[in-house]
Amino acid sequence: MKILDRYIFREYFSTLGFAILAFVSLFILVDLIEKVDDFLDKNVELKLIAQYYLYFTPEIIKLIVPISTLLASLFVTGKLAKQTELTAMKAGGISLYRLLLPFFLVGAIIGGIDFYLSGWVVPETTKFKEQFDATYLGKTKWKSSSFSNIELLENPNRIVRIGYFNKDTRTCQNVSLQNYQKSHMLWRIDAAKMTYDTSLSRWIFYQAYYRDFQSGKEQFSYAAKIDTVQLVFSAKELEENNAALDQMSLDEHWKYIEARRRAGFSNVDEALVKYHIKISFPIACLIVILIGVPLSAEKKRSGIALEAGISLLIGFLYIILQKTFSTLGYKGAVDPILSAWIPNFLFLTVGLVFLFKAKK
Repeated sequence: MKILDRYIFREYFSTLGFAILAFVSLFILVDLIEKVDDFLDKNVELKLIAQYYLYFTPEIIKLIVPISTLLASLFVTGKLAKQTELTAMKAGGISLYRLLLPFFLVGAIIGGIDFYLSGWVVPETTKFKEQFDATYLGKTKWKSSSFSNIELLENPNRIVRIGYFNKDTRTCQNVSLQNYQKSHMLWRIDAAKMTYDTSLSRWIFYQAYYRDFQSGKEQFSYAAKIDTVQLVFSAKELEENNAALDQMSLDEHWKYIEARRRAGFSNVDEALVKYHIKISFPIACLIVILIGVPLSAEKKRSGIALEAGISLLIGFLYIILQKTFSTLGYKGAVDPILSAWIPNFLFLTVGLVFLFKAKK
């Protein structure tokens, strides 16, 4: 039995390696054709172009590993069935469930590598890509350094509303700070401007109107400057935005979510969705094996072209589902954690159905 496991392991691993190499080469070729005019116009050196695609490769591998895993499982199982080796295995008492073991072993190894790429390597290479685009191609991902209509639940009793924030000047316009006791407002500050003083590590209110309701009668006052109110969030936490999530490692990403929650940011849905996708996407490497092996377990006359087509179709369907549910998660229409895992649950269900219906 160990000899058989080694045989399948070797066949599957070599086929998977070839599939990954083929897809990576194809991706790089397509991207190069798309960018060749930009490289020529900007006189980018060949050495820098090679370095760019070296840093681009981990991101490509991260994206195509599930498709490659599916293609390899289809091809290897189909080859075993076509050469009647699978029939011989079943005659020898080896069930399809047992046959899955070496496939899952390779899938676990590749999934672990993909998890490491997704969580730590790709965020670093993405930083290089963004810097390369900005330096050599004149492209920047973020055009604006301003944010509008920000609402923070700083603590259960305090709400901060900011009409406009410019992170370059660390200045907030049209600020309202409201303090409550249950549903009753105790006091509020409405300021034309609020800036962050790094020496004091606190926010300063300017042209501020203070209204106090604690005595049962409204008391009103005006101050050109108020520097005695301590807010829990800093300018750095306020200026951080979801556009940079792809450049955060998995642990940095989680710290970012926790910091936003502590600072009172009411919406961390997009950050949660992207965090869980970094975890759920590599697990798809194991799930697609449940689809590929039973699908090719029957002897067929189809060649690698059909298997490649099935792999691409299922892979693109997975990506479409992931993008769709991610968008719903961003908008709060679906629970952000659930939205990142729904495609995996759907494909796992399909895989289990295929496995159940396949001849054991």
